[in-house]
Amino acid sequence: MMRITCKLALSVSAPRALRLLPICLVFCFSAFSALPSQAVPSQTEAQNTPREQLRPLPWGGNSLGIFTTSSSLRARHTFNQDLNGNGSVSFSRAGLEEDLRYGITDSLTLTAGLGYENSQYTFSQLESLLPGRPALLTSGNLFSFSPGFVAKLGEDSAIVGNGLFRAGMELDASFSDSAQFGALLLYRFQLNPTLGLSVGALAIPQLEDTPIVVPALGVEWRPTPDYRLEWRGPSILGAKRLDDQWELYSRVSFEARDFRLSEEFQGQIVRDRGVPLEFGMNYSPLPFVTIGGNLGILLYQDFQLDDERGDQLWDSQQDPAPFFGVNLRVRL
Repeated sequence: MMRITCKLALSVSAPRALRLLPICLVFCFSAFSALPSQAVPSQTEAQNTPREQLRPLPWGGNSLGIFTTSSSLRARHTFNQDLNGNGSVSFSRAGLEEDLRYGITDSLTLTAGLGYENSQYTFSQLESLLPGRPALLTSGNLFSFSPGFVAKLGEDSAIVGNGLFRAGMELDASFSDSAQFGALLLYRFQLNPTLGLSVGALAIPQLEDTPIVVPALGVEWRPTPDYRLEWRGPSILGAKRLDDQWELYSRVSFEARDFRLSEEFQGQIVRDRGVPLEFGMNYSPLPFVTIGGNLGILLYQDFQLDDERGDQLWDSQQDPAPFFGVNLRVRL
């Protein structure tokens, strides 16, 4: 029978809690990624709109019978990083995300988030660290699915619920052994005309461990129509609109990926943790199309190898490394 640990401070020792923290953060990121980005008024609209009406829309749903979709493509390449002075690694990622929304009524919207990401790793001289293993991982695949709803309670508040499914694996690994399930429940509300908050709880299952429940928090602050600051899960974003088409932004986030290996490696687990700091620019040639590019540095990167039960076998922290990325978003 599945056991859920609610009182984390009492039931988990300090070292174990530190190991659980990255897993909690990545599911928080998955949960908040499933939430809609709030609409930002254009510069022209902002100049003609009273300040009290320039506020984040807290519920993010659709009107009755309205169907919307948002498709996002992204890619990033991180240059060579030193593996504790013994070997190096570089990697590239490419991903696709789809957000679907349909208004059942004027106050209830059904949602679904679909995602796929592929990570390609290039290790060199790894055998000096792990004898007999030319590569810790060559290709990792991450699948995600988040069905949910948004229920509007009033002009300034809403309830958001999401189911969470993730599976990280090599293609020939066991899919059932790679799957993780969870759930999110949030109350979103408008604190004042420029500040929106989200509070709730997130149920997080763990690969080869018992589920836990953690708080889920989010903040969106827009002191002026052209500036915004967002905290969504383990990601903090600051952005400045230059005009109706151009936007500058900076973001720091925590990223975590767990991949189940194939039976050739006895179903072991590779855990990939990183903290990228990026600076980018977005361009919107059309109201429903956004193209962007970014440069940055990976401030922290850690690879860990666990056995099939989740016990650590090997760990290596890497030096900081530069990266670049591109992204495309289309909203219909």
